[in-house]
Amino acid sequence: FLNLLVPIFIAAVPAYRISAIMAADAAAPGGGPVMATVTSVRMLRYSLETELAWRSPGSGVAPKIRAYFPTGTELGDGDEIRFTRNPRPLAGKNASSQFARGLLRRGITHTVSLAAGEFEVTARAAPTKRRQFQQRLAERIGRLFDPGTSALLKGLYFGNANHIGKDTVYHFTRSGVLHILSASGSHLTTLAFLPV
Repeated sequence: FLNLLVPIFIAAVPAYRISAIMAADAAAPGGGPVMATVTSVRMLRYSLETELAWRSPGSGVAPKIRAYFPTGTELGDGDEIRFTRNPRPLAGKNASSQFARGLLRRGITHTVSLAAGEFEVTARAAPTKRRQFQQRLAERIGRLFDPGTSALLKGLYFGNANHIGKDTVYHFTRSGVLHILSASGSHLTTLAFLPV
């Protein structure tokens, strides 16, 4: 009996959460601009993926938005932005995909893709020490090494393969040494001494 009951309860918790999110009409903006705070930033190959905390006026609720910006957009945690495009809710028929259900399980209720002229950064947060260090390191790597080597080092230092060009990945794959691009602690320690 417990072997049947435990899986049912385990499956019921995310199902209940999704149905609660879908049932609650997550604040939809009217025709006015959306004001939001950036809570996380991740660079993808062709876009900048962010999570936004949406400050809807007159509501204590701060729905989460998964937003995509053009590559090269300078955004950091704590920055405040304003945009006029209405975010698409993930409830109802939009929650039919596995991707949408995964976002709902994480509490993200809307998505939006914004082009270059569709948003404005209204306030910048003070950069963290980590972000300042990364910017200084990226600048120094760019000055010291040629573009190909610099992209490879940035990818390994920052743990983001999007810095590494497709040609480099292709050549590493063909030569059978793609595993070298997977950054481990020993790789990073070795590479950290190169600029020093």
